[in-house]
Amino acid sequence: MTERAALAAMLQHWMTALNSRGDPDAVAAAVAEEVLVERYGFHYQRGELVEELRGREQVARWMARTAAVVQFELDSAEPRATGAGTWQVRYIVRAPDDFVGGGVWDLQLDGRGQLSYLRHQPDDLAPEHWGPPPEHGDHDHSAD
Repeated sequence: MTERAALAAMLQHWMTALNSRGDPDAVAAAVAEEVLVERYGFHYQRGELVEELRGREQVARWMARTAAVVQFELDSAEPRATGAGTWQVRYIVRAPDDFVGGGVWDLQLDGRGQLSYLRHQPDDLAPEHWGPPPEHGDHDHSAD
């Protein structure tokens, strides 16, 4: 299997895991046992690392926090190779009241074609979605 084919297969598993809210079988199909996910903030926390998730169990718990009305999908743009074994993928997130957001995932696969690293960088929100600044240490962006 080519690297691009392995990426496409992993992304399908990843989307299934996200939209199933962390179903253990879906997570196991998508991510390596020792996966690292770095979540970055938006608006007041733009560019800040707000959460680090290590291992399948933490990733599954993060996914389970996402409201059932939120749906993730891949952007129509092709994944972009950004270096040896690294890729950049745009995603879209949809929620009620016509909310549409998105962002970028920088990612790497392990030798078995599973996600080993993901940097989750949401786009900034439109002003109508801004809330008050978070309290110090409040990093729960459960719908991102």
